[in-house]
Amino acid sequence: MLPRSRRPSSPHSPLLQQATMLSPAKLMLWTALFATPLLGQPNVPAKVGANQGAGPHNPQELAAFIDSFFTPKMEELKIPGAVFSVGKDGALFYSKGYGFADVERGEPADPAKTAFYIGSVGKLFTATALMQLIDEGRVDLDANVNDYLDLFQLEDTYAEPVTPRHLLTHTGGFDEGVLEMMAPSAAEIMPLGQYLKKRMPPRVMPPGCLITYSNNGMALAGYLVEAVSGVPYAHYVNQNILRPLEMHSSRAELVPPIPEILATGYAYDEASASFKPVVPFFLNASPAGSVYTTAEDMAHFMIAHLQRGRYGDETILSESAAQQMHQRQFTHDERIPGVGYGFFESFENGHRLLMHGGAIYGYFATLFIVPDRDLGFFFSCNTFSFDVGNIYWELLRAFFDRYLPPSQPAAEPVQVDPAELARVAGYYQTTKTNQRGLLKIFSLMGQVEVEVIEDGQLAVHMLMNPQKEPWRPVGSLLFRQDLTDELAAFGEDGDGGISHLFMQNFAFERIAWYQTRNFHLGLLGFALVAFLSALLGWPVGYLIRHLRRRTAPDHRHAARARLLAGGICALNLAFLVGLVANQDIFKLEIAFGLPMVLYALLLVPIATTLLAVPLLPLTSIVWRDRVWSTAARMHYTLVVVAIVVFAFFLYYWNLLGIRG
Repeated sequence: MLPRSRRPSSPHSPLLQQATMLSPAKLMLWTALFATPLLGQPNVPAKVGANQGAGPHNPQELAAFIDSFFTPKMEELKIPGAVFSVGKDGALFYSKGYGFADVERGEPADPAKTAFYIGSVGKLFTATALMQLIDEGRVDLDANVNDYLDLFQLEDTYAEPVTPRHLLTHTGGFDEGVLEMMAPSAAEIMPLGQYLKKRMPPRVMPPGCLITYSNNGMALAGYLVEAVSGVPYAHYVNQNILRPLEMHSSRAELVPPIPEILATGYAYDEASASFKPVVPFFLNASPAGSVYTTAEDMAHFMIAHLQRGRYGDETILSESAAQQMHQRQFTHDERIPGVGYGFFESFENGHRLLMHGGAIYGYFATLFIVPDRDLGFFFSCNTFSFDVGNIYWELLRAFFDRYLPPSQPAAEPVQVDPAELARVAGYYQTTKTNQRGLLKIFSLMGQVEVEVIEDGQLAVHMLMNPQKEPWRPVGSLLFRQDLTDELAAFGEDGDGGISHLFMQNFAFERIAWYQTRNFHLGLLGFALVAFLSALLGWPVGYLIRHLRRRTAPDHRHAARARLLAGGICALNLAFLVGLVANQDIFKLEIAFGLPMVLYALLLVPIATTLLAVPLLPLTSIVWRDRVWSTAARMHYTLVVVAIVVFAFFLYYWNLLGIRG
């Protein structure tokens, strides 16, 4: 492989840079909120030659269908290479590669020989490994996780303990944490137990209440495998899953030297109109997504799950354990998709599928299986953007429309009392947030507004996306988006008030007006205007008075008051400029640890907040002694208020102080 830079780099969306791994439904959700939305019209190809709902029968026909769909998208979406595989009826049915595994060398992507990182799809291997130990009676699904931990213990924040069941369903109630999830080099990889001891996020809600997708929660599940089996996680997966499934080109952890079969990950650089390689990554939280594999190897894994734990003469799970993994184990509302153990549930054209997807620097992958059709589908490519995530969903819908069309019409809309609609209108925020850490501010991007529109419908849309598609009521607190048939449900609290919005497998918590993006951006805007007015207005005013020879001796505290307030304004503006200028570091490199530039920047608000303490008595003196004109005193007071407001803003979003 060609040499690569030490740190990953990507010109793609900043949201991608914030997230190290995505679940399938999480990717669906992010696509719906931040890119060409699933709330809008998907670009689905025309339904040509539907196959009577029996699934694909002819590999050549399937190849022609995927070619016609995907080949034009390669250039349009700047995808360097991709691979597909389909497993059906216990065997590999189809596989194909497109484009290049290595652009510089012209090496083609081969479904049998080219390995790709699969990101969070690797969590399915972690879930399967833990289910093996549960199957053997060595781990109890409902035991306290702490019973298996010696190196560290989870805090007893709530009365209910976290159990393996919670880890496998992402209902452990952990905060979202990314600090030091990745290592900049193989030499700096932390042992899994040491990483979790240092960086396991705190518990922020009782377990078993809500799905809060957790990379570290699944890393903890992998550590249980390690702690109980007595062998390192990657070694366990290699020996007990990959080896019996004859996944010879796959490994559960990347270690140097970088294998030649691994496709180079790329980000497309618009400025140079070329693909830029990104560095191979090393995960401290390895069970959350460190597997690399080929498309044909992944077909073996899909077949094993479709055959209820069997692959040829090998058995990796008992039939009952495999069925438990595939059964719905948790849902926010019985009428919408939930989760199994490891798998996320979804529905297309009335067919139930189990899936997981992943995106990580330079790679994207997703897998789905349809158990009642004995059918599985895997796709991976060596780049990622939200458009790439979107194209998979377009292909998925086109695939189902062609081979597994709906067998019955969708539920008809129902009439709902306008008062019922008004109950659900308001603002909601994703529960998957970094509540205690530096990335809390990114939860602003996960806020959703629900509005009542004409004809008794709702519009559910991201606050940053003005596009509003109608959702029609189809049941009590249940709504359907016509163009995609997705369902959204609303949950009530103990007093009958609306508390949550549930979309797909994820929850949004209702928030008050003072928690919304618009309110906090208003606070920030007010502070910025006040800071600029002080830094520009005071010197200009002084210069004008000096030129007109109208300067008068200042009150003994006046110069001190303006100098101090002006210095604080300048430092606060410098902090914001530094934050914006280093946003790639803030959003990307924090996964490797707190960068020194960010550490230095975070010292600024601490200093300005301490310096602001004398401003309050100085403001009182300015008014008491009638320093300056009334208008000047009012302006000075607004500047001081803005400094206090800005300090509150920073504190609220965990930017006042140095947090993990």
